[in-house]
Amino acid sequence: MTSLELRPLSADEARREHSGEASIFWVDGAPGDEDLVVLGIAADGVPTWLMLVEGRCVGMIGTHEPLEVGSTLEIGYHVAPSVRGCGMAKAAVRLLLNELLRAGVAGVVAEVDRRSPHREASLAVLRANGFAPLDADIVQRLFVEPVDGADLLHRPLP
Repeated sequence: MTSLELRPLSADEARREHSGEASIFWVDGAPGDEDLVVLGIAADGVPTWLMLVEGRCVGMIGTHEPLEVGSTLEIGYHVAPSVRGCGMAKAAVRLLLNELLRAGVAGVVAEVDRRSPHREASLAVLRANGFAPLDADIVQRLFVEPVDGADLLHRPLP
């Protein structure tokens, strides 16, 4: 897999991109409808990162609320259809967890809708990053906690 990097997306850049003033170089098939929704949320200041490979945006990842030391945050991500199945989401979640843990976040939650056509792939991404089931509701909740204050991301990925 080509190296993936995360770059913070500012609210101003998200507003410009959402309004059609394209400044982000997207992969084929992006931005899609889901990307436009995320850009709108990012324009409101919700922490969002671009997933970049060789300068091209392959997706976005972020939290559902502002970063706060000691908090538990929910994350969400979206990968362009043209690059799904290439390990991009797995790498992006790993990188974002590192950022969040360094920022002092106490835990991270992700929800995977049981009706999602991408449910199994998303569960695999999250499990590969150390998430474990919390409950059996319609929406699967997964959680990661720091282990003895150590950065979870220094563990090798399976």
